[in-house]
Amino acid sequence: MCYYFLMSCLYPKPYTQYTKFAMQIRNPKKGFTLINFLRKTINVHPGGFTLIELLVVITIVIIIGSIAVLTFNQSIVKSRDNRRKTDLQAIASALEIYYQKNNTYPCAPNWLDSDDSSLWITDSCNSFATLGSSYINNLPKDPKQDGNPVVSGSSTPTGYSYLTPAAGSGCPAVGHYYILAAGLEDLNDPDTDKNKNYQYCAGDLGLAFMGNRIDSNVYVIVSQ
Repeated sequence: MCYYFLMSCLYPKPYTQYTKFAMQIRNPKKGFTLINFLRKTINVHPGGFTLIELLVVITIVIIIGSIAVLTFNQSIVKSRDNRRKTDLQAIASALEIYYQKNNTYPCAPNWLDSDDSSLWITDSCNSFATLGSSYINNLPKDPKQDGNPVVSGSSTPTGYSYLTPAAGSGCPAVGHYYILAAGLEDLNDPDTDKNKNYQYCAGDLGLAFMGNRIDSNVYVIVSQ
């Protein structure tokens, strides 16, 4: 009876036409159909789910799955951003060791980006000596290097960048002050330029180098 009631709701045809159609659906030679599936679920299996129950269960599973995927993706992003901060702090420590040995930081009047080479920080004032194993075991690179360094103009850059700005406007001679920058994936991270409004020796760092992006996702370390 449940089957015929459902069929009459879905196919409001005259009784004789409906009966003929229903018998055709019952024919196993017709193969699987949605109506046949519903008929088997409701009539053949006494303890089976109704259509409404099935839809509710499927909806709940989809919602829970979506939340789980979103949470997982957010944890992966946070993990990569934490690594970026740790990497820049390690590079900053290596730069201080370099300064103690050479009385200058590696000169880089133009931005150096971590996608350039494995030893991407070089000293243009010292025959392009590298910030190599004497100062740091492995010079880190961005965990999601994609060719969009911090100063590329991308609204959400990734990669690490290094600069020793030109002298003047409050900055000392080249090689005596540096800027290290990384692009974070989470725009709401409290350490982005969006939230920190980073300053450097000549003023607003975002205004000078990041195109004054209001939503800048850049994380910065500058020498003291």
